[in-house]
Amino acid sequence: MNNGTMADMLKEAMQKKEGPKDTFNMRGGKASPVKYEEDTSREYVMYEAPNGEEVKVYGSWNELAIDRTEEGNDIIADENFPIMRNKDGEYVLDMQSYEENKSESEVEERAPEEEQEQPQEQETDSQNPEPQPPRMMGGGSIKRFR
Repeated sequence: MNNGTMADMLKEAMQKKEGPKDTFNMRGGKASPVKYEEDTSREYVMYEAPNGEEVKVYGSWNELAIDRTEEGNDIIADENFPIMRNKDGEYVLDMQSYEENKSESEVEERAPEEEQEQPQEQETDSQNPEPQPPRMMGGGSIKRFR
């Protein structure tokens, strides 16, 4: 633990890192509304990258919009979006990772629901609908007195 307390290590981990980072998760609620570049017709949001720099993050944001501002700009959901730097040095939505994460979380959400929906099988004896008396260990039965 290199002479630092846990609080020091947490503080250091939470501080912004210096220099560019090739991948990070962007929290949608912290991003600007969707904007459009006139000259390239590309959509982007503004976001503060982990290094503290305001960056454009390109993507098909209109497909992921959940609402609109009064000005008519799309707003994306407050969820984590995987961002990567492409070969041109631009930050872009990693759609492949996003879809993989989405499908994994949908499977996790469905599993508990499916377990609840399955009916509990009840053991019944179709030949003898009356309840059987409890049995003793060793095979005998307990007689009930009425």
